[in-house]
Amino acid sequence: MKILSKEDNWGINHFGVVEIAGIKKEVTEYIDEWLIDVSRQRSFQTHEQTFMYQLKELDYGWNLKDKVTSSTPNTFKTDSANNELKKIYERLEYLVEGKVVRCEVINMSPNSRIRTHKDTSDLLYLSRRFHVPIITNKDCTFIVEEQSFHLEEANLYELNNRRYHSVQNFSDENRIHLIVDILPSQYTENIVFS
Repeated sequence: MKILSKEDNWGINHFGVVEIAGIKKEVTEYIDEWLIDVSRQRSFQTHEQTFMYQLKELDYGWNLKDKVTSSTPNTFKTDSANNELKKIYERLEYLVEGKVVRCEVINMSPNSRIRTHKDTSDLLYLSRRFHVPIITNKDCTFIVEEQSFHLEEANLYELNNRRYHSVQNFSDENRIHLIVDILPSQYTENIVFS
């Protein structure tokens, strides 16, 4: 399937199914892990009703001219989850011809929403943002430019984050997504990967 330009008029693009059984088993047991880094929900009012477990990090303030490091502050605890994540990374890096620069597991609270916004930093403007729903239900919807999408578990989707988007979780359950940002190779020369 072809990667569309973010300048084109689309909201969500589907790229098939991925294996997440090990990831799902692990994140359903998380409690303290959601509190290791609360910077996302504290820094961005849009994300105040979410929790993050950071797997790969590049500062949202990254600028094309900056020499910075994309680090790995945390990993999954099990080999099965880490192997599944590695396969997702490999697939996306091949698809986009780039490198994973950020990856996080996002837990959205029950009966909550992420307000309408679009991503504007160099990092989020230039990278390709992919979502893999780990735990979801029919009452969770992604809205991009007024078009509503329900993203199915264990499927790989690209979000056009240059478009206005919001998320609604109108259920009594947490919604958990893996989010992976891939920066095309022409932009990675000033990034050190560790």
